[in-house]
Amino acid sequence: MMLKTTGDFGECITSFLLGKKFERQGLTVISAGSENLPYDLIIPFSIDETPFTKPAAISVKTRGEWSDVIPPNKKKLIEAQEVLQQKGYDFWISFVKYTFKNDNLQFGIYLVPTRKLDMDDDFKKVSRGKGPIEQIKTENLKEKAEIKFFSCWD
Repeated sequence: MMLKTTGDFGECITSFLLGKKFERQGLTVISAGSENLPYDLIIPFSIDETPFTKPAAISVKTRGEWSDVIPPNKKKLIEAQEVLQQKGYDFWISFVKYTFKNDNLQFGIYLVPTRKLDMDDDFKKVSRGKGPIEQIKTENLKEKAEIKFFSCWD
C-alpha cells in the first residue's frame, strides 16, 4: 500500500504544480490511470508559451531514499519514446525526491524531456534481478531538468 501511496503523491504533486505554474496558459494535466503504461500523466495539448510545445506523456518516479539512478531502464525508455513519438507526443520524466522528518515534508521535483538525455552519458549500468540494466543517472537528470519545483517553509 505504501508504494502506491508514494507513487500517487508524486503524480499528484507534479500535476498540481504544473497546473499552477502554467494556469494562465491553460495547461491541462490528466492522470493516465493505468499500471500498464510507461507513463503516469498526460498533457494532451501543446501550449506554445510553455515547455510543452507538443502533447506530452510524463513518467513520474517518486523516491524517499536517495539513489544515484532511477528507472525506467534505457531499453524501456527508448521503446516508450518511439511509440509516443509516433503518436506526436514528447516523453518526459518527473523525478520527485522527498523527505518526511519531524512532521515536515520537503520535496524537489525535476522534469526533463527524455529527448535531452544522452543515451550514453546519462545512463549507468546497475545489477537488477535478471542481470545488468542501464538506468538514468539522477544527477544528470537534475542538471538537465527544464522545470524544477522545491518546497520551503518558515
